[in-house]
Amino acid sequence: MKNVLTFLIVLITISGFSQTNDVTKNNQENTKMDYNSLDFVITVNSLKELESELNIKELEDIFEDSKEFKNVSFKLVCKAIGYTEDNKKSVSFKIESNTDDKTFLLSRIQKLKDLGVNYYTNNN
Repeated sequence: MKNVLTFLIVLITISGFSQTNDVTKNNQENTKMDYNSLDFVITVNSLKELESELNIKELEDIFEDSKEFKNVSFKLVCKAIGYTEDNKKSVSFKIESNTDDKTFLLSRIQKLKDLGVNYYTNNN
């Protein structure tokens, strides 16, 4: 009985002291967040939807508000005309760029929009 009692006291003591409360590890400061990339994906079903959804002026404003991002990727997904659940065809265009030259990026997005318009006008 004395051995069991001694074993329990030692076990409780070891388990009690093994759980240290180190406060310094939990007080880390988050002073700066680093944003790396911003991804846009726009999916459209028709030419009318493409022209209304993809507004270059709105994208300009979004890029001005998101100066802290280093890289931007933009993907345009045009679903096939006559799209059904059985017929899951689509075409997609994607560009990736850094945010140093926003006018170049916006001109590339305009070209993607032109490709989408061309896709829908030639597949009617």
